[in-house]
Amino acid sequence: MGGAMRKTNEWELEEVLIRYDPLIQNLAKYHKVANLDKEDVEQELRLVLIKCVENFNPDKGVQFDTYFTRSALNKINKLRRQHHKNLSLNATMKNDVEFIEMLSDSNDDSNIIKEEIIEFLHSLPYGRETVRHLMYGETQVSLAKEAGISKGWLNRKIKDNIKAVKNKFGR
Repeated sequence: MGGAMRKTNEWELEEVLIRYDPLIQNLAKYHKVANLDKEDVEQELRLVLIKCVENFNPDKGVQFDTYFTRSALNKINKLRRQHHKNLSLNATMKNDVEFIEMLSDSNDDSNIIKEEIIEFLHSLPYGRETVRHLMYGETQVSLAKEAGISKGWLNRKIKDNIKAVKNKFGR
């Protein structure tokens, strides 16, 4: 696979896809991604192969097989990270929704408790941001920017604050 790979026609590309199909199938088989079928992973790897064919530079001193395999494994790892990120986001959103539902009960006793919770939250680090995010829907990005901190740090503080409320109020 030389430098001529940059200008491949459809016929040459088809040959490359056929040649590398067994490797693609093995990579997809042995490097599973939780939220994707094997066929979906194979398709993602075929797209990686096409991109590798277009971008391969033999002057860099790396063989094409090595370049493609590393690129394919990087793509698999990226797909896994995306899946774990989505799981974490879903868990955070579920906790936020449960917490908001707890705060939005409308009877008189719950309004007293709600006021106590809000007062307690205001005493915690980034408690006001927690209230503004959970009760008024302000985004963590805008709140973090306003507070001069990263969104990740604010997200951790909001989680800590929710946990503190649940511990204190038994909810």
